[in-house]
Formats: sequence, C-alpha cells, structure tokens
Amino acid sequence: MKLLTLLMLMLSVLVSCASEPFVLDNRYVFPQFEKVDRLTTFNMNSWQVIDSQSLIVKTSPSTHYLLILQRRIHDLHFAEQIGITSTGSTINTRFDCVKVKIPSCGPDPFQIPIHSMYKLEGKEDVAEAKRQITEE
Repeated sequence: MKLLTLLMLMLSVLVSCASEPFVLDNRYVFPQFEKVDRLTTFNMNSWQVIDSQSLIVKTSPSTHYLLILQRRIHDLHFAEQIGITSTGSTINTRFDCVKVKIPSCGPDPFQIPIHSMYKLEGKEDVAEAKRQITEE
C-alpha cells in the first residue's frame, strides 16, 4: 500500500510539473537582434554551445543564428552531433527541433523544439549574445 501511495504522489508531481507554462528567462530575449521565425535556406557550417538552453550555429563566415531551445539539456556541452529538423527546406521556430546526440544519453539522438531564433551579424553580435546569456 505504501508503494502505491508513493507512486501516486510521484505521478501527481510529474503531472503538475508538466502542466506548468513555459517561461523564458530574460537573458534569452534579444530585442537588439533580428528575430527570425523561419529560415528558408540553411547550411550549418559549425555550432557552439552557449549554455544548456542555447547554441549558435554558423551559416556563413559572417552570419550566425542564435537558437534558444524550449527546455534545458544538461549535457548539451558534450554533444557529439547536432542537427536541425526541417520541413522541406524551411526551419520554423516552435515547430522544428534541434537533434542532439550525447554519448551519456544512449545511441539515439533526441529532439528539443526551437523556441526562438535570432540572426547575428559578425563577431560583435556573437560576443554580445554570449555575454548576455552567461552573465549572472
């Protein structure tokens, strides 16, 4: 009987956590950069993880996109591979996902929806985005 009670309590905690609305921390909001809801041509040359909920992908020597994920991935810094889902040749926020393969999480990659994307022009924008996110 105690086991059943414990399981019911754990289930209620999980349900209450799952029903909480998504709230984005202010450090992930960038009014100074162009917010992009859709990318139609995309060629990811490289990526760099900023923290457990954000990464920057490089698409050309001077163009980068800051991707903010809908939830944290605690081992994101250990990702072996990162990919991005798309519909045709279009990537849409809130619909498409970042696919992450992390050795400690098993052989299969998992997907996290993209909450928002910002276009970064040049090294100064990249540095500013990193500073804002990592600043305590």
